[in-house]
Amino acid sequence: MTTKPTPFTEMTTKPTSEGPSTEATTLYTSQPTTFSTRSPTTSESTTSAGPTTMSTTISTESTTRTICECRDLKRNQIWACGEKWTEDCINKTCKGGKIEMTSVTCPNPVRPTMCPRGQMVRVSDGCCDYWKCDCRCDLYGDPHYISFQGVTFDFLDNCTYILVKEKTLRHHLTVAVDNYFCIPELDGSCAKGIILQYQNNTATVSIVPDEYRVKSTLNQKSVEPPYEENGIRFETTGYMVSVYIPEIRSHISLTPSNTVTVTLAMEHFLHNTQGQCGLY
Repeated sequence: MTTKPTPFTEMTTKPTSEGPSTEATTLYTSQPTTFSTRSPTTSESTTSAGPTTMSTTISTESTTRTICECRDLKRNQIWACGEKWTEDCINKTCKGGKIEMTSVTCPNPVRPTMCPRGQMVRVSDGCCDYWKCDCRCDLYGDPHYISFQGVTFDFLDNCTYILVKEKTLRHHLTVAVDNYFCIPELDGSCAKGIILQYQNNTATVSIVPDEYRVKSTLNQKSVEPPYEENGIRFETTGYMVSVYIPEIRSHISLTPSNTVTVTLAMEHFLHNTQGQCGLY
């Protein structure tokens, strides 16, 4: 008789739990600043076969990046990377959080060849010099005119006439001359004053015959050159008084001997004038 071995039961027990592991990391870099953080997320599951509990940790990652920019702490100004500007004749670029600088390169100034009556002037934009055309109208005597185009003629009436007016209003400039019969025995008139209207201002220069001088007013208030207000500047040589408008690079002048000059910048008034000084 053979006896079978008695069966036995093998039992294996797994650890009932595993402790959660937690990981936290912080990274720092320079410009542009980047940092990342890891924070643990714990999930738990339980099996029905026994009191076995499993705990795992899953990391989530978030990243934040600062804006690339350049700062001027003294003036409290900020520029974005890639932004360009010119300041004090220096070209500046914000790049990688730093301001790169190069000097402005000026072109060689070239004299224009087609200025009316050959009138030109050398001007500066603060960094570079350029030649630009002017257009000039003259009145003298009783009175004789030289127009913007160089045409000469006489105009003898005693009244106020428009010398310059814009066809299309851009700068709101008008210049008029006030004539009077300066020689009683002759049928002739002379310029005794100029009326300049610019935007919302009215400037005048007029001759004081008994004193052989020119007086000035701005918005009906007497002013003594040198004087500047509302973008209008008065200057004098002691004999001639001039009124300048720097914004449009133009001016008028009057002397006690009845001489009038009107000078306009071509870049502001080309093909846009009418009046006794002619089309320009």
